[in-house]
Amino acid sequence: MSVKSLLKKVAKEFDLKFDQKNKFKYLILTKKEIIIRNFLGDCPDPIYIKHGNHDKNKIGVNLVKYLKTKDYKKDFSTPQGCVITQGNLKRELKLIPKIPDEKLKKEIKNFYNKIKKKIGNSKRLTLIWKPIKKEEKSEQRKEILLHEFIHELAEYNKIRIRDWRWNEGLITYITYFVIGKLYRVKEKPKLKQNKMWLIYAEYTRRWIELLENVENPKERKKIILKKVKELKEIRREYLRKTNSTPE
Repeated sequence: MSVKSLLKKVAKEFDLKFDQKNKFKYLILTKKEIIIRNFLGDCPDPIYIKHGNHDKNKIGVNLVKYLKTKDYKKDFSTPQGCVITQGNLKRELKLIPKIPDEKLKKEIKNFYNKIKKKIGNSKRLTLIWKPIKKEEKSEQRKEILLHEFIHELAEYNKIRIRDWRWNEGLITYITYFVIGKLYRVKEKPKLKQNKMWLIYAEYTRRWIELLENVENPKERKKIILKKVKELKEIRREYLRKTNSTPE
């Protein structure tokens, strides 16, 4: 089944509005380019945090150092995909001058220009890695593209969760539900798996607990929206107690 057909299935199974006009755009980049974009894009992956991607004053230096590490080589060996928004793009373009390596800076400017051109006036753009020959028919690549498009579909239906862990858990749940692979996360993963995946799996299981025995699409949506509202209240209360300002 094609990604487009699977998206329509998602909309049907979760009672979501679906309109593909001027939406669900994607751009093919190299794995290295997507990893760099994730690093500059404030990705909460523990590996990126470990190497200083949340330190905006040193992010350019930290990126150069990261690209020379074993962690980067391991990251490069895995599938790569993400979504970038207009807001992300604006913030990340301001970080490029902080990169001290001139050759790398030029490389980054070039692929960010591709992103800027492709996203146009759209709110979001999915970035997916360029496959090598043995990956061209990979189901994993199709699953990642579907996952990123479901993010867009959820946003279009005003399903927004500010807690990225709950958000990724929901999108992973929906992705695996529609392709029939929830078995991947029903049991706790082995500890040897990477930390980011352990977080995704934990929060996917939380959604499984809420939705596993629900068969009606409208009821699924109702439960999701109820949880989204609950999470918003928790966040609002936290901000109130800490006198924090919403991002």
